[in-house]
Amino acid sequence: MTEETDISRISRLAEAVRKAKSGDICFHVEVSGENDELDILADEIRQMAESLHDTIVGRKAAEDARRDYEERFRRLEVNIPGMVYTFVQHPDGNVSFSYVNEASRQLFDISPEDLTGNASLLISLIHPDDREKFVSSVKRSAETQQPWREVLRHIVNGEVRWYDCMSRPELQANGDVLWDGIMLEITAQKRFEDALRESELRYREVFENTSDCLFLLDVTVDGRFKFAGFNPAEEKAVGFLSAKTSGKFVEEVIPEALARQVIANYRRCVLFGTIINYEEKLDLPVGVRYFQTVLIPVRNAVGDIYRIIGISRDTTESRRVEEALRQAKLVVEKSPVVLFRWRAAEGWPVEMVSGNVIRYGYTPEELLSGAVPFSSIVYSEDVERVAAEVQEYSRSGVESFQQEYRIVTKEGDVCWVDDRTVVERDDEGNVSHYQGIVIDITDRKRTESVIAARIRLLQFAETHTLDELLEATLNEVEELTGSCIG
Repeated sequence: MTEETDISRISRLAEAVRKAKSGDICFHVEVSGENDELDILADEIRQMAESLHDTIVGRKAAEDARRDYEERFRRLEVNIPGMVYTFVQHPDGNVSFSYVNEASRQLFDISPEDLTGNASLLISLIHPDDREKFVSSVKRSAETQQPWREVLRHIVNGEVRWYDCMSRPELQANGDVLWDGIMLEITAQKRFEDALRESELRYREVFENTSDCLFLLDVTVDGRFKFAGFNPAEEKAVGFLSAKTSGKFVEEVIPEALARQVIANYRRCVLFGTIINYEEKLDLPVGVRYFQTVLIPVRNAVGDIYRIIGISRDTTESRRVEEALRQAKLVVEKSPVVLFRWRAAEGWPVEMVSGNVIRYGYTPEELLSGAVPFSSIVYSEDVERVAAEVQEYSRSGVESFQQEYRIVTKEGDVCWVDDRTVVERDDEGNVSHYQGIVIDITDRKRTESVIAARIRLLQFAETHTLDELLEATLNEVEELTGSCIG
């Protein structure tokens, strides 16, 4: 091989070394096949280039991996919903933050730079009632090397905020204790919990103290019903204790016939999936009771009815009162006693009258509507006297009074009545209404008139002749009957 060729080969090998040195390993090293010193050198340069290539590729992959890790950590740090930190307690008892992410600005209005420079900026914000808890729990975690977690209140810009703080301690060789952790703000959650707790207290107060009967039923997946609770009013009304019935199926608690009756309504509520309202008569251990009941279906997140709220009003007593009033009304309607309530105004407008006023030929509607004023049915010769007496009684302040006067029936007959009236007054003492009873005393008045006539005739007979007595008797009869005989 010529010297010129060797120089050319050496020149190419030198060029390859320069490229490799500059980081360019994309070259090809040729060998002559002579297996001489230059070929040996060329082979070593080739091996060096391959090794360098592998090193560069590995280093680049490691660098890419590091950048990827840093990017993922950056995204995690930015997006994590809390303050990531490293808290340090030194052997001399001093504390510091060696690392804090940007969330410190949002959570505490403190920059990471300020907080890493002065840990007391955050510690001083801890609510006075929580500071002792913070100090003692951190000390305990440092001594036991157990994870630290506390819910602490901080006062940030005058507002009380809640934070869930958690970290894990690690003892360092120099005696420092490092806690790597996170602080999450849970103010909204705490406020919701407080509101929920207050709501539950209000619900419990209503549940325990309302006079209405309240009961809860759980609806099982197979369509059966379990008692889930009674309020005190329900316990009293039905004779069962909530503590002994809760969690039991309806048919396990009450007799079979009664269970079938109530379950039919529960199933109807589930079938229609809406509020239902009904009356029921239940034969209970405490006796027969009547209820006006409302069932309200409650659905879970997927829309299935899992509970029924029952609200019942015990109408047993009101039914008894209604029945007593009905019986009383029947008695009144069949009696000669007519109930009235008049307004204290001209003509005594009627605001209430019992149905048996029909005995005088007038319907309640005629009197209530004013088509027939009450004053118009009072006998004309008695109206002025009755009005004057009413006015005098009202002015004197009496609470009740009694009058006897005549009224004219719709057919034109004259009846005597005994009117017993109670005076109603408003808050200022003015008479607003009269209420009372009007009793037909026509027969009594006739009897009294007959007796009075007999007495007069007996007295007359003592001083007069028989013919004069007969004439006086005819006059008395005409007066009593209102007819003309002779």
